[in-house]
Amino acid sequence: AIWSGGSFVYIPENTTVDMPVQAYFRMNSEGMGQFEHTLIIAEEGSEVHYIEGCSAPKYSKFNLHCGGVEVFVDEDAHVQYSTVQN
Repeated sequence: AIWSGGSFVYIPENTTVDMPVQAYFRMNSEGMGQFEHTLIIAEEGSEVHYIEGCSAPKYSKFNLHCGGVEVFVDEDAHVQYSTVQN
């Protein structure tokens, strides 16, 4: 398996996160691969908005971004997941 970082977000029971949680991944070399893993766990009655983004400058060689996301949402919990890539 290939893994190069990621995010872990845990929201306890009956907790509301008022501001969005944000993560940003950047590739700063050409010909690079990025393989991050995001894990979000929202317990019962919790609420969160998670935003993640990935960007890289234009290079003459291609870059590869291959992220995996797992979201576990308990009863009456709400997770809004957003992602942006260029």
